[in-house]
Amino acid sequence: MVKKIIKICFLIIIFVTAAVAGGYFTLTFIIDSESTVIIPDLHSKDVVYALELLTDLGLNVKVKGSEYNADIPKNYIVFQSPDAGNEIKQGRDIRITLSKGPKTLPVPNLKNMNLSQANIILDENDLCSADPTFAYHDHFDKHRIISHYPLAGSLANRGQCLNMLVSLGSRPQAFLVPELSGNSLDVVIATFEQSRLYIGEIRSEVNTDFPENMIIGQDPKPGSRLEAGASINLSISKLTAATEQAWSSGLWLFRYRADPGFLRQHVRVLWTRLGFATDLHNDLITPGSELWFFIPKEYHSTIRLYVDGELIKTEIMDLFEEKSR
Repeated sequence: MVKKIIKICFLIIIFVTAAVAGGYFTLTFIIDSESTVIIPDLHSKDVVYALELLTDLGLNVKVKGSEYNADIPKNYIVFQSPDAGNEIKQGRDIRITLSKGPKTLPVPNLKNMNLSQANIILDENDLCSADPTFAYHDHFDKHRIISHYPLAGSLANRGQCLNMLVSLGSRPQAFLVPELSGNSLDVVIATFEQSRLYIGEIRSEVNTDFPENMIIGQDPKPGSRLEAGASINLSISKLTAATEQAWSSGLWLFRYRADPGFLRQHVRVLWTRLGFATDLHNDLITPGSELWFFIPKEYHSTIRLYVDGELIKTEIMDLFEEKSR
């Protein structure tokens, strides 16, 4: 009986040993049968090129980090692990360290460059722009770089911001404000239509020393310097408070000023009252010109402004609502 038990145990040991040995040799065969490749030299290679090469070899890329390097350009490989020349199985990882380029770099020449283009170039070089300073300049178009600091060719640290002087273009034409007092409102309106100044707010004051609708005050004062396109506020005389009230309550002032530029605009001003429509203006006007219309106040009328066929503004004039306020 004892001999039989010993024999059974011996057979079990032989079976287990054979199974372990078979598994070991099978695993070794599978491992040895995996494809292997030789690791290429990636030092000083562009990261895109390295990624394509390792992918073709069946290897993975892991970026370990980046560091400044004066000799290797930005986004090129400084270090790799495992080293080149070693044999490695496909599917394994290759760890690389990328260059951030030199810590200092020459400042690009941005002079006479458009501001938006200059910002793109600064970003590509790991530089930035501080808040620019703007100034008028006759020889540089608007938004062109007049100068910058640090100067072109000097060294700057990556991440450093440049101070830039940017052109606003040529200084706008300026005028000395004329003396308007003593002129009638009609004369001033006609005069301003031929200049590049505009009438702003008009106020009326009771003043019996001047004829009605005579200019008795202005802002800015005569002799002040104004740029083209600026407005002048006027005060006009009224003989009595009743006249002033009748003038202010009897008319609406509708104004339109065309944008400055080079192209004329087709402007149509349509006045609708009592179901009838009347064109107050339907023609081309020059850039910067201004249209004035004094509209009789009625219980309900509408002004529609069209510029180049597009409805820009609708103004409803309702005397009943005004009286109820």
